[in-house]
Amino acid sequence: MQLGELLEKLNKADFIVSNEALKLLKSLDDCAGLADKLLAGDSFIISKEAVEKAIGKPDEEKIPVPVEVHRAPDFKPIAKECEASVSFIGNYDVSGRSKCKGTVEDFVAYFRDRMKESRKLLRARGSPAAVSKMSGLKGYARGTEVRIIGMVADKRITKKGHMLIELEDEESAAKVIVLNAKDGPGKACWDKAGSVLLDEVVAVDGRVSDPFVMASDIIWPDIPLRQPATAESDMCIAFMSDLHVGSRHFLQKEFGNMLRWLNGDLDGSDGRELAGRVKYVVIAGDIADGIGVYPKQEKDLVVRDIYEQYRMAGKLIDQIPDYIEVVIIPGNHDAVRRSEPQPRLPPDFFACQRQGVHFAGSPSMVSLEGIKVLAYHGTSLDSIIAALPGLDYQHPESSMTELLKRRHLSPLYGDNPIVPEERDYMVMGELPDILHMGHIHKNGYATYRGTTIINSGTWQAQTDYQVRQGHVPSPCIMPVYELRTGKMNFMNFAGA
Repeated sequence: MQLGELLEKLNKADFIVSNEALKLLKSLDDCAGLADKLLAGDSFIISKEAVEKAIGKPDEEKIPVPVEVHRAPDFKPIAKECEASVSFIGNYDVSGRSKCKGTVEDFVAYFRDRMKESRKLLRARGSPAAVSKMSGLKGYARGTEVRIIGMVADKRITKKGHMLIELEDEESAAKVIVLNAKDGPGKACWDKAGSVLLDEVVAVDGRVSDPFVMASDIIWPDIPLRQPATAESDMCIAFMSDLHVGSRHFLQKEFGNMLRWLNGDLDGSDGRELAGRVKYVVIAGDIADGIGVYPKQEKDLVVRDIYEQYRMAGKLIDQIPDYIEVVIIPGNHDAVRRSEPQPRLPPDFFACQRQGVHFAGSPSMVSLEGIKVLAYHGTSLDSIIAALPGLDYQHPESSMTELLKRRHLSPLYGDNPIVPEERDYMVMGELPDILHMGHIHKNGYATYRGTTIINSGTWQAQTDYQVRQGHVPSPCIMPVYELRTGKMNFMNFAGA
C-alpha cells in the first residue's frame, strides 16, 4: 500500500495524522499492513508513537537491560551464613508423567479421585450419622438424621423459592432441599447454600424425607483451627509474582530497586537488616508476558521473542544474591500448557548462571525450614470471584480463604481449564502453613485458622485492559515473611 492510499483510508475513517507521524510515514518504503493497525488504535489522532508501535519499532527505553547491582561493601547478610533447607512435598509436578489423552475414561478417573480425596477430608471432620454411600439412603426411615457426601451436580431455585441441590457419588444420587428460611438455624443453612459451587464435594446434614433430604447444615472440607507454624530460624521468605518481563508495562526500574535492596545497595532504603535475613524467594508465575496470550497482545510487547523474554528474566534472577534460594512456578502467561496443573518451566529457558534456582509446577508445595508453602499462580481466582457474592479483585485474600475452606484450588470445573489427570492435583490434602498466589495483580494478606494467606501482587503497571475493567493493581509491593515470628512485612518499591 502506498502512502496516498493509507492517508485516504484514514481520512475516510475520520482519523487525523499528526505532522510527526506524517514525516515518519513518508520515510517508509511501504505502508502495507499499517492501515488496520492504526485504525484499531484507541485515539482518533494518529501520533508518531502510534506509527512506531504499528511498524513494530522497538521501544528501546523500555526493553529490560541487565540491572547493575553490587552488594554494598558494609552489607553483612546473616542469611549468607545460614544453610538452606528446601524440600518439595507431595506429587504436584506432572512434568513428564502426564498420561491424560482426554478420553471419557480420563474424566471419570479424575472426578473419582476428586470425590475420593474430598470424602477423606470430610470424613475426618467426623459425624455419628455419616452415610457411606448415597444409595444407602433407601434403607433409612423417614425423619432419620443423616450426613451424606457428594459432588454437586446441579443447583437451582424451586418454584416455591427453596433451593434444590443434586449430589452424586460413584453409585447413586440424592436430591437435597434447603428451605428458604428468614431467621433461626435454617437461615444459616440457606446462606451456606448460596455459596455452594458446581462440581465441588460437600457434606449435607439433614433428615430423610423420601425422595429428598431436608438439609439442616452444609459442610465443606475446610481446615482445622490451629496455631500458625513458626521455625527456629531468623530467616525470611520474600514473595513475588507476575513480573511480565517483555511487556512494555514491566516496571524495570522498580524491580531493579528491589534487587538493590536485596543486595543492601539501595540508598536511603529502610529494612536493610530485614534484607539481610531473606534466605528464600518464591515466585508464583507469569515470569514472562508471553506471546499470543490474549488478542492484540503484540501492541503491549517490547520483546516479541518468547525465548528472549526468558533470557532477560534469567538475567534479572541472576542478580538475586547467590545465597538466596529461589523457587519458581509458572502462570497462565508462561510457556507451558495453559491447563492446570501446569508442569514446571524448562530451566534452559532462563540460562541462569547462579545456583539455587528450583523450578516446580503450579501448584507445588515446598518446605522452607519446615514451613510448608503452597504456591499456586491463582488462575482460578477469576472463576470463584465471578461465582460467589461478596468477592472482588480488590481483596484476593477473601477469595483465597474460600479455596482453603473447600480444600481445593480450582473447585469450579470448566471455568478454569484443568487437565483430567488420573488424580486431582488441585485438592489440598496436605495443609499449608502459607498459601501463596498471584495472578490478579493485587496484594492481599490474611490469616485463616492458622494458615497465612499471601497474594504478592505484580511488577507490571496497569494495562489498558485493566483500565477498561476498572481494576487497579498494586505493583512493586513485596511481602516478606519472618520465619521465627510469623510477622509479615511489606516492602514498597513503587516510590523507591
